[in-house]
Amino acid sequence: MTLHLRPIQFVDTPVDRDGAVARLAGGMLWFSAYEVIEDGRRRTVPVAELGPLLRDERAASLHAAITAPRAPLVLGERTLRFDQPMVAGILNVTPDSFSDGGAVHDDPAAAASAGVAMVEAGAALIDVGGESTRPGAATVWEGDEIARVVPVIERLARSGTLVSIDTRKAGVMEAALGAGAAIVNDVAALLWDDRALEVVAKAGCPVVLMHSPDPAKGAMAVSAIGTCCSRCSTGSRRGLRRWSRVGWTAPGSSLTPALALANRCRTISR
Repeated sequence: MTLHLRPIQFVDTPVDRDGAVARLAGGMLWFSAYEVIEDGRRRTVPVAELGPLLRDERAASLHAAITAPRAPLVLGERTLRFDQPMVAGILNVTPDSFSDGGAVHDDPAAAASAGVAMVEAGAALIDVGGESTRPGAATVWEGDEIARVVPVIERLARSGTLVSIDTRKAGVMEAALGAGAAIVNDVAALLWDDRALEVVAKAGCPVVLMHSPDPAKGAMAVSAIGTCCSRCSTGSRRGLRRWSRVGWTAPGSSLTPALALANRCRTISR
């Protein structure tokens, strides 16, 4: 039997809602109910009526993990906080990505300027990608992907920008981290490349685990909780520190905002 809790019914404020809402990850978001997912069945339990549910040891553990404050990530001179919503700017240096593909893919200076502009507009970090992983996208050769992302990351890092690298390939991870990226964001949860887990464990960098039902294709899916939790457990056994696992979802995926937040809570807290 597998039980998951998904925070739902988010509210704008906890004022006048004592006992009826819970704080998500110790931050500035509050929710008033859980969707309880158990053996394929789903039911809604209001926060105000959690007592009976929390008598279950796993449910109590999940609730504590979902609501616990998250420590900030201190990455060199930059600090990434989790006690308030933060914005990640997406910078695709590809000719075919779903959002900004083709805009700056052949001009590293222009791409870096676009990233800096997003930071000036309020982004906490810039996520740089050199390969589209949308459904049906062609696989990019590792050397081409490195050539796309490294010059941009070097420029962003020199400007003081916090950078994550969006890639499935261990070689690209290594090159990007060497160029100044501080975080690895892998749409395939370190499953696409056999060396990926080894690379991030050795680097000791924070890792973003996203869900892919078929890592060879890189596609995303709605049901992500179980896979991400499993990968977190594997990461622990293979040398990833618990604080270094962060999960998020990207624009264009099928995850609802609430499920994305639930996944993020679970993977951070494991």
